[in-house]
Amino acid sequence: MAETTKRKRKRAPRSRRAGCLRLLAVLIVTPLFLCACGVVGMHVYISFPVQRVIYGLKQNTNPALWAAKESDMIALSCWKGIYTLYPDGSNLRNIHHGYIIGYRSELPWSVDGIWLAAPLHGLTEWRQGEVFNMRFDGSSSRRLTFNYTEDEHVHWSPDDRGLYYVNADRMYWVSADGREMRELKELWRIGRSLSPVAWSPDGEWLVYEVHSYRDNLTEVRFRNYGGAGSNFELQVKDKVDDIVWAPDSDRVALETDDLMYVYSLKNESYDFEIKLNVVRAAWSPNGRWMALQIYNPGAETRSLKLFDTLNGDIQPLFDGAGFSPTWSPDNEWIAFTKGVDDRQLFKIRRDGRDLQQLTDLDCDIKVASWSPR
Repeated sequence: MAETTKRKRKRAPRSRRAGCLRLLAVLIVTPLFLCACGVVGMHVYISFPVQRVIYGLKQNTNPALWAAKESDMIALSCWKGIYTLYPDGSNLRNIHHGYIIGYRSELPWSVDGIWLAAPLHGLTEWRQGEVFNMRFDGSSSRRLTFNYTEDEHVHWSPDDRGLYYVNADRMYWVSADGREMRELKELWRIGRSLSPVAWSPDGEWLVYEVHSYRDNLTEVRFRNYGGAGSNFELQVKDKVDDIVWAPDSDRVALETDDLMYVYSLKNESYDFEIKLNVVRAAWSPNGRWMALQIYNPGAETRSLKLFDTLNGDIQPLFDGAGFSPTWSPDNEWIAFTKGVDDRQLFKIRRDGRDLQQLTDLDCDIKVASWSPR
C-alpha cells in the first residue's frame, strides 16, 4: 500500500501593495461606518456635555458678523419665531425660528440691550423649553441648556454674565456662553412647577412663591444675596401669579387673581393694595408708573390702565384686549398687543394719545419686550 503524504499548501507572502490597499479600505470604511451609526443613533440618548460641545461647534460666533445696535428696539414672539423691529415699526426681522409658549413667558433683554433670552420650543429638534440667548440682529444664537424637562422663568443676572432659570422646581445659573452651569442648592425647592420667581435688578434679592394646596396657604419668600438685608417671608391671601420688581429694587409688585400688592422693602410694608384683577404689570424705567393689563370678569374683556405710584391714581389707556405691556426707555410710550384671534403689536403714549399699529403679521403675537437703548 503506497504511503501518501499530505503536503501543506504554503500561503504566498502578502505583497506591500495589497497591505496598503487593505489599510486604505479600513481608513475609508471606518468613518463611513461611524457616520452611519451616528445617523441611526441620532435620537438615542447622548450625554448633555457631549450635546453641548457638538452644538457649540455649530453656533455662529463670528464677531465680524455682529452689527452695532443703533437705537432701542422691540422684540416679540409668535409661533413663527422671535422678531425684532424699530419702535416706528420698521426693520422687522425674524432673528430666531424657535417659539415661546406659556401664559407668562417673557423675552428679557440683557442690561446692555444687545442680547435677548427666552425658553424656546422647536417644532422638530427640541420639543421642551430650552434656554437660548440671541443677538438683536440674529447674527448669533446660543443654546444654553440641554434638558428633557421644561426650563422656565429666565432672568438675566445684573452683570449680564449669565442667566437664571427654573427647571423641575430647582433654580440654576448658566453662563451667557453656555460653558458654566451651577445649581442654587440652598433653594432646594422653588415651589410648584409654575411658581413665579424674580431677581431684583440689583441682584441682591430673590423672591419666589411657595403655595401649599393642602393648606391653601401662600408664602412669598425673600432671600438676600447682597449681605445688606435678612431673609423674610410674607403671607399672602391668595396664590401669587406674578412677581415684578421696580427698577430701583426697593419695591415689588405681587399679583394674585383679585388683588395686586406693592410691597416696599425700605418701609417694610405695603404701599398699595389694588383691588383689580391685574393679569400683567410693567414698571416704567423711572419707577413712577406701572402699565396694568386688567381682566374684567363680568364683561370677559381686558383693558390697559396706567397706575401712578406717586399718588395712587389709575387712569384708563385703552379699552379692549391689551396684552404684554412694555415701556420705552424714555418713559413716554407703552407697547402692547391688541386683539384676541389676531393679536398685533401697537404702541400708545403714556397719556393715552397717538395709538399706532406696528405690525401686521400672520401669526398671533404672545409676548413683547422693549429693549434698553
